Amino acid sequence: MSLLTRKTVLGYLLATFIVGGAAGLAIGYSVDRRPKPPKFDPSAFKQKVTSDLTRDLALTEQQQQQIGPIIEQNFQEFDGCRRENTERVRQAMQRGRERIAAILTPEQRTKFEELERERERKFREHDRPKR
Repeated sequence: MSLLTRKTVLGYLLATFIVGGAAGLAIGYSVDRRPKPPKFDPSAFKQKVTSDLTRDLALTEQQQQQIGPIIEQNFQEFDGCRRENTERVRQAMQRGRERIAAILTPEQRTKFEELERERERKFREHDRPKR
C-alpha cells in the first residue's frame, strides 16, 4: 500500500470517527433536552377520572358522590398490586443473586457484591426525583 493510499484511508477513518462522534453528541444533547414526563400525581389522576366520567356520562351530583369512593378503592387496589409485584420482583432478583454468588470464588463474590451495590446505588439515584 502506498503512503498516499495509507494516508487517504487514515483520513477517511478519522473523518468517519469525527462525524460519528459529532452525531452522537448531537443525538445525546437532543435526547437530554427533551422535557421529562411529569411525576404521577394520584390526587390529580383520581380527579381527572371523575371529571372525565362526569363529562362523558353526564353524571348527576349523587352519582359523582357514589363514584368517588369507588375510584379511590380501585386506586388503592391498583397501588397494592403494584407494591406486591415490586416486592416479588425484588425477591426474585435476590434469589438470583444468591444463586450466582453460590458458584463464585470468594474473590469473585466480593467483586460481585461490589457490582451489585453499585447497580443498586445507580438505580436509587435514577429513581430519585430530580429537583
